Amino acid sequence: MRARLVDERAVGLRALRAATARYAERRWAPGKLEPLADAQHAAAGGHLEVLDALEALG
Repeated sequence: MRARLVDERAVGLRALRAATARYAERRWAPGKLEPLADAQHAAAGGHLEVLDALEALG
């Protein structure tokens, strides 16, 4: 279980970094940010869930 969560942590961190980069690229550009913010929010939430699960394992 721990190995799977460690893998998920790496995947989640990559997703969070990618979503943050996309948001930063468009931050001051015209257009709506909600789709980018939603993706960043989902990536952050998923990453935090994995971190919580790893912490619970001890």
